Amino acid sequence: MTRAGGLALIAFVGAGVLCGQPAEPLASFDAVSIRPSPPPAHKGSIMAGGPGSSDPERLTLHQYTVQQLILWAYDLKDFQLSGLDKIPPAEEIPIPWIQFDTFDITAKVPPGAAKRDVGLMLQHMLAERFGLKVHFEKKETQTYNLVIAKAGTKIKNALGLTVSSEVSDPNDDKPRKPFDPSAPLPRIEKDKNGFPIIPKDTVVTGAGIEGRRRQIFHKETMESLVTWLSGVQSIGRPVMDATGLKDEYDFSLYWTQEELHWVDGVRVPPPADPIGGPSIFQALEQQVGLKLEQSKRQLDTLVVDHIDRTPNSN
Repeated sequence: MTRAGGLALIAFVGAGVLCGQPAEPLASFDAVSIRPSPPPAHKGSIMAGGPGSSDPERLTLHQYTVQQLILWAYDLKDFQLSGLDKIPPAEEIPIPWIQFDTFDITAKVPPGAAKRDVGLMLQHMLAERFGLKVHFEKKETQTYNLVIAKAGTKIKNALGLTVSSEVSDPNDDKPRKPFDPSAPLPRIEKDKNGFPIIPKDTVVTGAGIEGRRRQIFHKETMESLVTWLSGVQSIGRPVMDATGLKDEYDFSLYWTQEELHWVDGVRVPPPADPIGGPSIFQALEQQVGLKLEQSKRQLDTLVVDHIDRTPNSN
């Protein structure tokens, strides 16, 4: 869900709870509208409404890739998805189209549905509208363990953000502004070093400007952190929590990531000269006192057997 450089906005999205193919008939949305996202694309994925929100019977997804939908539907992480080598690449960039093409989706949720039901509904929608067929298998995978660095952790519990954050007033828990798909995305300013400053009171938790990135974590667990780290392209491996930290924490990270460079939703070549600044590995250790160590383990993997690029008509 994350892309580096240009102007990239990331909103935290909750996942479903299903870990395998359900034995019972799938729950389904009462109605679903699926349309290609209008330009400019690749500005970031945002979710609004759904069970547990102020609009529980209407779920709106903006600029979601099919890969994001599959991962949410089956409660998986990026590294647990296989079979992508058989999926044709997008025309604009040599990656599978399910990682690039984005869709705007509006779904009518049955009354009384819970958050845990949304994953089942997404599974049914993907099978019915995109012809998705999958199966599970075990696979040995190169991984990282997230551990506490020798110097010790620098993060605090959710009583206050650490000094690495540019956000002031961390204890301000006022509701964020509701998402309006038709409104322009918030303007992202730069700090003196060129790293984005995250606007307050919005759905935005992270942003990137020309390869410089910042991510804010508020009341997050280590499990949430390793899930996020597993999706960072420059890490490129699954990350497992081995910190032993069980609380909720507030902290932030800023780093440079040059592999993909986006400007106004368009991919452009990386800069000729290095950007400079910490890598994600250096940022973890220097800014929050955590470290990634190499490891291996057997993981459940969802294999995509078939999927249609164009969804059935609304």
